[in-house]
Amino acid sequence: KAVYHASRSLSATEKNYGQIEKEGLALIYAVRKFHRYIYGRHFTLLTDHKPLLAIFGSKKGVPTYSANRLQRWRLTLCAYDFDIEYRSTTSFGQADALSRLISAQSPPEEDVIIATIARDVNAIFRDNVNRLPVTAEDVARATAEDDCLRQVLDHVVHNNWPKKLSPTVANYAHLRNDLSTQQGCLLFGSRIIIPLALQPTVMKTLHEGHPGINRMKALARNHVFWTKINDDLEKLVRTCAACQETAKSPVKNTLCSWSRPDAPWSRIHIDFAGPIEGISYLVVVDAFSKWPEIIPMTSTTSTATLRELRRLFAQFGLPQTIVSDNGTQFTSAEFQDFCRINGIKHVRSPPFHPQSNGQAERFVDTFKRSIGKIRSKG
Repeated sequence: KAVYHASRSLSATEKNYGQIEKEGLALIYAVRKFHRYIYGRHFTLLTDHKPLLAIFGSKKGVPTYSANRLQRWRLTLCAYDFDIEYRSTTSFGQADALSRLISAQSPPEEDVIIATIARDVNAIFRDNVNRLPVTAEDVARATAEDDCLRQVLDHVVHNNWPKKLSPTVANYAHLRNDLSTQQGCLLFGSRIIIPLALQPTVMKTLHEGHPGINRMKALARNHVFWTKINDDLEKLVRTCAACQETAKSPVKNTLCSWSRPDAPWSRIHIDFAGPIEGISYLVVVDAFSKWPEIIPMTSTTSTATLRELRRLFAQFGLPQTIVSDNGTQFTSAEFQDFCRINGIKHVRSPPFHPQSNGQAERFVDTFKRSIGKIRSKG
């Protein structure tokens, strides 16, 4: 009775091994995997590859014609007390059961795969529609109940705009060429016109995550419309307590201008944000593309910082210049040796003037304010 199954995939180099080496690799992997259970005990190795018996089971020593790799593995097995026995493939089901099960399965038909994906997509769509704060039915119902939009809807449907209009309806008269209807809703171009009763709900949705005024206006321009929408959005941001509490203080000193790098990742700006609820965040900003990388860290030592930077550099390459403040992580001898060995120029901002590292400091400020807004919202 099998009590443990173990497996792994072959590396690119191991895929080029000969068959006998692949079979030997399986034995070595199994012995190392179960070392704690078999070391110091007599056990039996079973294999369905008979040539391994001459190499790993010979009592006369390692055959001289064996490859160096097989000789090393034989020496490794000398530390264990075992017998190796041959089993035919037909009676070797415990080890081959999983691979045989996979090969016995036939791939599903393409139509089945497409139907399965379509079903999942439809389920996700229905779930998202059910959670929408405002639906087309809600807008159509509120439009019919809104005195102003009900009249506008009637004028658009019948293409009849009288000369004398109420002030609120007149606000839509000059937009008549771009107005249309769909499922009882008014559209201005491709943007849906939101009735007064639903405007607070829509504005609350637009302000999820507490974006700034310009960002909210950009979102609204893509989806919704009503007269004086810009004024309403500006008022919402100005009166949002979370936004005001985390608003950026006025900059007292003039920011230094950095020259634009010639290529991406040639100059990066780094800094730490936090700790926030026990977690510090390493912020790395590419000066060329403004691309930020945010790495949560429980330790901010030089060793931990360099470990994360090495991971980034393995992905994006080594920069020519690193700009940082005078934190101890960046002024340590370990960090300076790292920059010297890799040919990186390290520029530190002057003390008491963090604006010199503006790229990182600015993003750290944005990041802190975003976290503060989310936390205050609960």
